[in-house]
Amino acid sequence: MSVRFETKPIGEVCTFYNGLWTGKKPPYVTAGVFRNTDFGRDGQLKDSEVAVLQVEEKQLVKRRLQFGDIILEKSGGGPKQAVGRVAFYDKTEGVYSFSNFTSAIRVNDTNQLLPQYLLKFLFWTYQSGVTEGMQSHSTGIRNLNADAYKQIEVPILPLEEQRRIVAVLDKAFAGIATATANAEKNLTNARSLFESYLEAIATGQGDGWAVTPLGDVCETQYGISGTMNTSGLGYKIFRMGEVQDGRMIDTGQMKHIDIPDTEFETYRLRKGDVLFNRTNSIALVGKTGVFSLDGQYCFASYLIRVKFDAKKMSSRFAGYVMNSKSFLERVRAKAAQSVNQANINATILRAEVISYPVEVAVQNEIIDRLDAFSAHIQSLQLVYQKKLTSLTELKQSLLQKAFAGELI
Repeated sequence: MSVRFETKPIGEVCTFYNGLWTGKKPPYVTAGVFRNTDFGRDGQLKDSEVAVLQVEEKQLVKRRLQFGDIILEKSGGGPKQAVGRVAFYDKTEGVYSFSNFTSAIRVNDTNQLLPQYLLKFLFWTYQSGVTEGMQSHSTGIRNLNADAYKQIEVPILPLEEQRRIVAVLDKAFAGIATATANAEKNLTNARSLFESYLEAIATGQGDGWAVTPLGDVCETQYGISGTMNTSGLGYKIFRMGEVQDGRMIDTGQMKHIDIPDTEFETYRLRKGDVLFNRTNSIALVGKTGVFSLDGQYCFASYLIRVKFDAKKMSSRFAGYVMNSKSFLERVRAKAAQSVNQANINATILRAEVISYPVEVAVQNEIIDRLDAFSAHIQSLQLVYQKKLTSLTELKQSLLQKAFAGELI
């Protein structure tokens, strides 16, 4: 049944408080300070890694959080995440505040508006994309237009109806969270099984197996350096970002390099070539992809081409092993590191040992099993994504009905 209601601007029924700067004038006090990184999935606050800081006592006086406060992200976000997320402060003990990248929203009269109800409304407002039109950009950071945000109209329902809506949504959200967690757990378990199986292959030894430096079964070559373009001149060139999930991916937005045909032939990729990402952050350096595409492609200098002797080593078998946890840990441990970059040169790569069945036919049998396992995980990934999409749509539908006065 539809419920009739009035609306009021958030700025009329709530008070907004700017976030905390630690300051430089004593006296200081210790406080937990919530940041953007502490925002949970459905409007909760995560306090497992909350920052504990020495802050100006004077700064804290008007910025100490109270039960029922809603923390609003006013700066942050990113290309795939608009600014404007909200989280509910539900603590009754401890000294906590909020960072200068956030604001606190406090309901003026809880006999008129329940903070828990307001949270659900603001969460729905954000999920509906309202704050996307209220954000500006500066040096990569997105800033929320506070004046526009305060003009958002909140439906003011009778308190009993607000309580009912909160109860219905909390119960539904709990069920959705459980279903989401189960789907994530199934996917994580499948990935763990695959990684365990791959580790058993990567460290395999025994009859019919050999252990040798990688350089004994391959040749290596650094990629080409030069000016790249986005206007389609010359040849498509793979860079480190196109090494994904053990493959080389043409994203449709690849850069080109305009070089003579004779030079291109030196760097032309052929099916079965393995590309090793030699320079990146320590978490990404060493990623390996096997090239299997039709067309004319070459590769950039941050990549190393690894060409295997087909009579000794299948490039696809090597690609799997080189992406295994143990192989990556060993080469990354030998990487030269600067502030933000790690580098693994061809000498280090060639010296790293690889364990493999001597018979290429046995390698191919293992590849078939790994391919089947990988396909199963990709299928689970699709199922999970569909389920996640359905659950998100269900959540949005419930919120839409709630604030249209149609939630039964």
